[in-house]
Amino acid sequence: MLNYDDLLAARFKEGGRGPLFYDCWGICEEVARRAGTKMVSFENWISSISERDRIIKGFAGSDKFVRLDKAEPFCIVGLTNAGGRKVKHLGIVLEDCKSFIHIRRKVGVAITRLSDEQYAGRIYGFFKYVGK
Repeated sequence: MLNYDDLLAARFKEGGRGPLFYDCWGICEEVARRAGTKMVSFENWISSISERDRIIKGFAGSDKFVRLDKAEPFCIVGLTNAGGRKVKHLGIVLEDCKSFIHIRRKVGVAITRLSDEQYAGRIYGFFKYVGK
């Protein structure tokens, strides 16, 4: 298994790409890089945060992602807000397919089980990058 200990000290910052600050997508990119998994960089793909948020909402209109039936190692997990209407948080599933790593504004980086009651009911879906 990969070691993520150094990531646990990182803090949230919108647009953060490490090593001290990450946002949700930044932490996904870094873990994918360490795993040798191909992942899109939003900096080279989109022009605004609102466009990023639209794409995250199900990766709609994108041929770069496919929706998976279940978690796979290093796929993206999209989580809805408390009301369940908008994808507002992302993480990346780890090798065991039972946990994911993510970052939250006030908490920082966390490794959480997909079955955790705070997140399990908010899982919108699992997505794999298949773009170039």
